[in-house]
Amino acid sequence: MGIRRNQIEKNQIGAELLTAAQRRHRWAHEEFMEEPHVYTATDDNGAPTGTTGNVNICDTGQYRFEYVILGAGQTIVRPVLATDGGYDWGMDQTATEGCEINFASLKQGHPRMFKIGTDPSFYARFRFTMEDASGYDLFFGFRKNQAYQTAVETYTDFALIRVLGDSSSAAAAVTTVTNLNDATDSTVTTTASTVADAADTELEVRVIGRRAMFLFNGAQIGQTTFDFDLTDWVIPVAFLLHTTDVGGQFKSLGFECNDLKGRPAGLLSQA
Repeated sequence: MGIRRNQIEKNQIGAELLTAAQRRHRWAHEEFMEEPHVYTATDDNGAPTGTTGNVNICDTGQYRFEYVILGAGQTIVRPVLATDGGYDWGMDQTATEGCEINFASLKQGHPRMFKIGTDPSFYARFRFTMEDASGYDLFFGFRKNQAYQTAVETYTDFALIRVLGDSSSAAAAVTTVTNLNDATDSTVTTTASTVADAADTELEVRVIGRRAMFLFNGAQIGQTTFDFDLTDWVIPVAFLLHTTDVGGQFKSLGFECNDLKGRPAGLLSQA
């Protein structure tokens, strides 16, 4: 993958920082601007499948991301390039259905998997818009590397930002959600932030040492005391479900992860 000029100059990434990250394939920057090649994880020539729990691959031309079918099964089983750019992950647009996007892998050798206490501080960020903010339940951040689950709360360790819409509100409420060694519940911290319909929004989670830090459009929010366990392997994920209001189009506009020292300045929308 080449380095675009604006990633070095406008966003102030020095070549000395990008070189090591690129050599290890850790640096990832995707803007979802080309039609994806999508196939089942079991056959790179096979059509993606919509049975609950099935794993498919979304190949952007630069990266391959896994995504898992959630809910009762779906007939529209792939993200598509939206007319004005970005991938639409709305799929069947049915309540309680959606997908988990794994921006890494379930294999510890994958370059976008991070080890707590061994790897230097790191981050991941995700830019998106929701057609109807009251119609989506979105989680983004890092979770422990575990087999895919049907609900976020059944993972044992995670540090996530949640954007939750409901039919009684025009805007979606933003919280931080964490869990440590417990697959039954989580700690929820409210914030004053909300997401409106079609709002260009960026979520970011950083892990500095063991501690998680949460940012909403570049400003720190939520819990400030959550620490992952040493030696945990964690991966960047987005967990997306339609609520009863049904959210329409959900567009991913940008994803990025790397060692924190190589993070470009500003927001993804300013790239």
